[in-house]
Formats: sequence, C-alpha cells, structure tokens
Amino acid sequence: MNGFSGKMPCGIFLLLSLVFMILSCSGGESRPARLSAQTGFFEIEPIRFSFQQAGLPTLSYASSKTRILYSFYPADADPADKPLFVFFNGGPGCATCTGLFSMNTAPHTLDKTRTDGNRIAPNPISFTALGNLLYLDAPNTGFSYNVTFDAADEAVRRAEFGVQNFNPYIDAAQMVRAVLRFLAGHPPLKANRVILIGESYGGVRASVMLNLLLFHDRYEDGSRIYRDAALAREIRRHFLETGSGASPADVARQFAGQILISPLLAGVYQNDLSGAAYEQAGSVIYNIAAQTGTVYTPCADDGCNPWDNALTFVSETAKRDVYQHDQPASYTDGLLLFAVEGLNLPDVLSFAFERNIVGIPRLGAPWRPNAYKQIAGAEAGLPDILNRPSFARLPFADQLRIRERAARLMRQKDRAGHAGETLADVLGPLHPWDAYVLDCNDDVAEAFYVNAAIDAGYTAIDPLSTATGELFLQNLALVETLITNAALDLIIYAPVIPDTLKKYPSLVRDVVWRDDPDNGRIEVYYQPGAPAESPAPASRIIAFPRYPSAGHMVTHGQPEKFFADVRRWLSTLP
Repeated sequence: MNGFSGKMPCGIFLLLSLVFMILSCSGGESRPARLSAQTGFFEIEPIRFSFQQAGLPTLSYASSKTRILYSFYPADADPADKPLFVFFNGGPGCATCTGLFSMNTAPHTLDKTRTDGNRIAPNPISFTALGNLLYLDAPNTGFSYNVTFDAADEAVRRAEFGVQNFNPYIDAAQMVRAVLRFLAGHPPLKANRVILIGESYGGVRASVMLNLLLFHDRYEDGSRIYRDAALAREIRRHFLETGSGASPADVARQFAGQILISPLLAGVYQNDLSGAAYEQAGSVIYNIAAQTGTVYTPCADDGCNPWDNALTFVSETAKRDVYQHDQPASYTDGLLLFAVEGLNLPDVLSFAFERNIVGIPRLGAPWRPNAYKQIAGAEAGLPDILNRPSFARLPFADQLRIRERAARLMRQKDRAGHAGETLADVLGPLHPWDAYVLDCNDDVAEAFYVNAAIDAGYTAIDPLSTATGELFLQNLALVETLITNAALDLIIYAPVIPDTLKKYPSLVRDVVWRDDPDNGRIEVYYQPGAPAESPAPASRIIAFPRYPSAGHMVTHGQPEKFFADVRRWLSTLP
C-alpha cells in the first residue's frame, strides 16, 4: 500500500484497526515489545509558578490542567542504544502534528508533494533510521487541549487565555515535564541521550527547556525570572533515578544536543537585523521585485519597520510566500491545510499513529466535557481576534498568518462534505470551542504576546524578547547545536544569525561564520569566564549547513539533505 487517498470502506478500516491493535500488543515483528509505536496523552497537573524581577512586584500563578499529545516511534534497530529525538514546532501556538510530524521525519508523510496523490504515504527517510522519535503537541495546539472547571462558560474560557497558561516559561516547563515522564515510563530509554528538534518559535522553546534543565536550581530559588520549585525537584529526581548527578555538566551528558530549524533565537535583534539586510541594494527583496516585475520601496521614515515593510511587500505586492519565497503566496499554508485535513480522517490518522485511534484514552469526546482549545471556536473566533485592539500588538508575521488562516477557513468551508468520514464521526462531536486537531491556534498566539505580566513590566517573557538569546548562549556552552541555513525563508533570515549572536558582548567577544554547503559552521568565541553559570571553552561550534532550495520548513524543502546532515552531525558528537 502506497498511501490513502481518502475515505476507506468500513470493513477495511476495522481490519486495519485490528492489525494496529495486534502490533501495539506485540510490538511488531522487528520491534521489542516494550518499545512499540505509541500515542497517548500526558496529563500535566496545574503548575504553581511565579515571576520575579528586581523593581517589579512578584506575580504568582497556577496553570490549568493540560493534556499533551505524544506520538512515539522506536528506532528501526537497537532502539535501547539509540538517542531519543524530541520534536516540536513553534508559532507560538502552532502544532507539531501538522509540522515536523507530517513533513518527512516520521515513518509516514503527509507532505502533499510526496504522497503521490494520496493523503498519506510511507516516508522513505524516516528518522527512525537514526533513533527513537517523540513528537509533542504543545498545550492547545494540534491534538493537545486544556481542561477547566466550566468550559461551557465563555467568560471562563476567555480568562483561560492568560499568562497563567501561555508564556514561554510555563510552555517550556510543561514540555520538559512531558519529556521526563515519557522517559520515566520507558525504562529502556530512561538514560539515553536526548536531542531536541525545534522549528521556528521552537528555537525559543528549546532554549528555555534546556535552560530549565541545565540550571534547574536557579529556577527553584527565585534567582531567575521564572520560579517552579516542583519542576526542579522532578528534574533532580529523574537524574537520581538514572544514577547520575544533576549538575549542568551531568544534565548535558543526557540532554546533549539541539537541532534548530529556522529558529527564532533572539527576538527583535533578529527581526531588526533582517530588516536592515532586506533594505541593502541587491538584497533578496530587490531580487524578488525584479523576478515579479514589481517595485519594492524601502522605509523612508522612522515610523516604518523595515522587516514588516519587506514582508508586506513580498506577500501583498509580489504575491510570494514569505516562508518560501520562490513559491506563490499561501504556499506553506496550503501544505498545512492538506496535513490538517488528512489528520482529521480516521483511517489516515490510524495509519499515521500506527494504532486504532478509537483506543487512545483522552482523545474522544467522552473524555473532554470541560476541554477547550479556543475562546469561541474556529469560525466564530477569527472575526473576534481580527477585530480586537490587541491584534495590532501581535508581530506582523502572526498577523499575516492569522489573515491567511481566515482565508483558509473559507476554502475549507467550500470543501466541507467532500473529505469523507471525520474524527467527529468516529470519536464523537465536540463543543464549538474544542477541536480534535488545529494547526495553529490564534488565541494561544495572542496570549503569549498580550498578557498581564508583560503589561506589568515583565518584557523578558515576550516571545520576541532579546533575553532568550542569553539563554541560548548559556546552553550552547554545554550542548551541541545544529542550526539550519535555509535560503528561501524570509520569516527567519538565517544569514543574520551570526551577527545576532554578536549582540551579546557580555557573553561573546566574536562570532565567525564559515559558509559551506554541507559543513558550514558558526564559531562563537566567549568572553573569558562566560557564561557565569557554566564557563564555556574558549569557543563553541554551531553546525550551520546551507539549504539552497528550502524555506522555513526545511524538512519539506530538502528533507533528504536534512536527514544526511543530521546523520553526519550525530557522528561528530562526543
């Protein structure tokens, strides 16, 4: 079978379900029974945490209960001896299931350019050839959802989209808990090397996750902006149970690497440097103007933001996709639409998860009477968010994505009734404010950027804060790193990343970019004694391979090269 083209006859679906149940019990012919493919939910309890910073009042919160979907696939051979890759996308508010999971890293692909006209197909370059794969949908993205005491009350739902549930720190803390609990539940992998793979805002998430792990004691004693004593205790307990110490060096021996795909690392530093580069004569923006026969006008006054101005020109005048600029506008959005439509079909989802979805606890409607994903639901929510005064406070890229999603909903509405049996038909209908699968959640994005803590002065928790770059550099001193250099991406303009790292002179004395198609690298030279948390060697190397035919989604644009680069990089790790 090459793939699924759409709805499957009921008898075949039941037979396929029986096969998946047998495989999930036996582990399959080539996989140990204890490490078979699995899909389920981690139920993360409400977390008490606080923000504290000199000169600002301490703010204390408790998050809501969240159910984080995970999907696991063991390595093709010797899984107990292979690393665990942890995949997540960004946004904030965007799903892993429609991103890295669907785009040529898992055993199956939903990349419509590679399924030969089907909804899903086997992926010949699955990362199971390199290691064990764990995919996580962040809270209220993809298949994950939150739970409250009265989800039927719109005022309750609206209050749920606040800083207590959505900010870079509680987001990362919940994801760290999910990883630790996965390891605790899988003894053969408990002490294995872990490699984080994050895309886009996933760069921020990886930076915060690693910093929480490496320097957990600082997040327990209140010396950092975020305090989460329960997480620090859980991290120490994990390393005690694996027979290891919990010093930064000990943690780095297990959480040893990060692969960052088109990453946001340093907030507005990246955007500002990108905007300045776009305005230079002969830049990629001028080239796009020449290719499309349009005229690009750079900013003429201080009230104009060069980055926003360039992206506006590309998307609205040149009609190109800012995520992959050799393609027409909304090209990337079309890939996501195809993936989310496929994942909403029971036969396709069962094939992707390698199990009968009916048997997944917490997935179906009976499990979620007080679940919520959005404030008002998809069609009702979009006009609401587009008309809020806070919409203007979102970064331009998020505004653009939300407007594209509004247009997409109209296309989906036009195609309604043509998809065949959906998850709601098999698992039960949900409330309008809930959904089985979302690719990007606009209410989540807004909560990250517009919330009470930022308004109170905690600007370091803004996803575009430059403070994240400091966390990245602290982690880099201990953790091996690969960053992609995608030529067709305008949202994350990779050529400015080396200069972005130079914006931290208290940590870095120099950064040198040595460009090469396969062995490109960034050499970061630290100041003596920096970082103070764990002084680095004189320099650290970031692998920085080039992808001339890829945009933001490198695993879509050049998946074979990405796979080969990761395999080569793994072979160099100590």
